Amino acid sequence: MKKKLALLLALATMSMSVVACGKKEEKVEEPTPAPVEETETEETEEPAEVAEGAIAKIGLGIVGGTNSSKDADGDKAAVAQADISIAAVAFDSEGKIVKIQIDEAQTKANFAADNSDADLNPEDTYPTKKVKADEYGMRKASEIGAEIHEQYASLEEWCIGKTADEVVNMPVKERDENHIAIPDVPELASTVTVTIESYQAAIAEAWENAVDVQGEAVELGLGVTTSVAGTPADGDKLAKIQVNTTMSALAFDAEGKVVANIIDVMQLPVNVDAEGKIAERKDDILTKKELLEDYGMRKASEIGAEWFEQAASLEEWTIGKTIEEITSMPVKERDENHKNVPDVPELASTVTITVEGYMAAMEGAATNAK
Repeated sequence: MKKKLALLLALATMSMSVVACGKKEEKVEEPTPAPVEETETEETEEPAEVAEGAIAKIGLGIVGGTNSSKDADGDKAAVAQADISIAAVAFDSEGKIVKIQIDEAQTKANFAADNSDADLNPEDTYPTKKVKADEYGMRKASEIGAEIHEQYASLEEWCIGKTADEVVNMPVKERDENHIAIPDVPELASTVTVTIESYQAAIAEAWENAVDVQGEAVELGLGVTTSVAGTPADGDKLAKIQVNTTMSALAFDAEGKVVANIIDVMQLPVNVDAEGKIAERKDDILTKKELLEDYGMRKASEIGAEWFEQAASLEEWTIGKTIEEITSMPVKERDENHKNVPDVPELASTVTITVEGYMAAMEGAATNAK
């Protein structure tokens, strides 16, 4: 999280300069010109004006790492743990937060007792903290008797009407070494006791990565899906568990059509040696979109396109469509590892990745939209 917390600190030390837009200039009446002969001219579309307080941009901020992974301890096998804090945020033309959804994908998976492979149950699912709701189990341990999803709701409500900079600069206090940034504002004293530094960083990143909506957005949704895969030890290669979390932030108009879409994936690998020691823990893992060319898909791609480019094409294809139209996209099987490649003419030369994970995340975003 070092890079992303550095972004948080940078935002905390300077004021954001946000240019307000979308206000109409007064029109001066001019004499009606004489009729002229029609000629073919190239029309240019004026950018849509956005009313003050309406959604102008949405962003997706993601902060993740594997620092909480645990070494084997006696009869207890090593545990891979991936913690990803996520914020989908809608901003108005002045950079103020209009809507926000915060969540965390905390995924744990065991290695085998002899550290030679993962010990995974194929039937396991990996819901986020918000989806777990009361099953997350914070209420009994909470000094205010509030479950995690309830605390998220309070924090989200507090953020409405504020800029990302104001959220980053929220007064905080340290409770202990594991809770170094508890909100220290009267409005949240009785409703939020979780440490929020990773959520602040995700909100700051959402602002940095915000994209314009292409219509009149009225709802924002966040969808998150997670899968886990294991690779056995082989010679010099250590046993590995990899957590793959796919996220989508969607903005919808009043007719349920997508007017902005951000898709991203974070892959978090955890290796364990023969003695059950975690080989490396990382606190600032980059998403596929953040890796850009370093993700390394271009050379292997039959169309010579990197992952972030293919994701951008898929995002653009969804604009103006309902979630039903998106999830019913025709697909084809390319090979055993690519069973759901888009089979539509518009994407034939731009998207060859398999899309079932992105579709599931988008469907989740639609379900959670509000």
